Amino acid sequence: MTESETWKDIAGFEGFYKVSDKGRIYSVERKDSRGNRCGGRILKPKYSRGGYLMVHLYKNGKMKAKSVHRLVAESFLPNSNGLPQVNHRDEVKDNNNVENLEWCDSKYNINYGTLLERSAQAQSKKVRAVNVKTGEVITFNSTREAGRKGYNQSNVAKACKGAYNAGGGKLIGGEGHTYKGYRWEYYKEEK
Repeated sequence: MTESETWKDIAGFEGFYKVSDKGRIYSVERKDSRGNRCGGRILKPKYSRGGYLMVHLYKNGKMKAKSVHRLVAESFLPNSNGLPQVNHRDEVKDNNNVENLEWCDSKYNINYGTLLERSAQAQSKKVRAVNVKTGEVITFNSTREAGRKGYNQSNVAKACKGAYNAGGGKLIGGEGHTYKGYRWEYYKEEK
C-alpha cells in the first residue's frame, strides 16, 4: 500500500478487504478461523469473459466474485441518482482508476464512446459466397445485407468464421464453412 493511494474498507467486508482509488484490492492481514495468519497482500485480479477485472472476496467461509471497477465506484463515487452501471470513460475495461469511472444508466453506457462505431464496422465486412456445385459467386457489403436478401445473418457470420455447416445446421470447426449450398468468407476488394 502506498501513501499516494486512498484506501477504504469494502462494504460488507470491513476488516477483511480494502479498495484503493487506483483500483487495487488489499487483503487485510488477519487470522483465519483456524488461527492462521492470512492476508496482508494486494490481490491479483483475474479477467472476466467480458474483459473486466474481477476478484474473489472471502468471509465466513463464503466467496463472492466482485468486479473491481464496481468496488471502486461504490467506495469512492457518490451515486445520489441511484444509477445502476459504471462506465469506463476511456473505454479501457481494466483502467479502474476512480477518475476514469462514472455512474450511468444502461442506455448511456451502451451508446458511450466508439462502441456503436466499432460494432457497425464489425458488421460491415464484405462477404463473398461461392456456390459449392456451380461455382457461382455472389457478394454482399455485409452480413446484414445478406440477411436482407434472404440469408440468415447469424448463420452467414458463423459460416464466414468457419463454424457453420448447413448439412444439418451443426456448428463445426475447420474447413466446412457452408450455408445454403454456398461457401462463405469475409473478403477485402483488391485495388
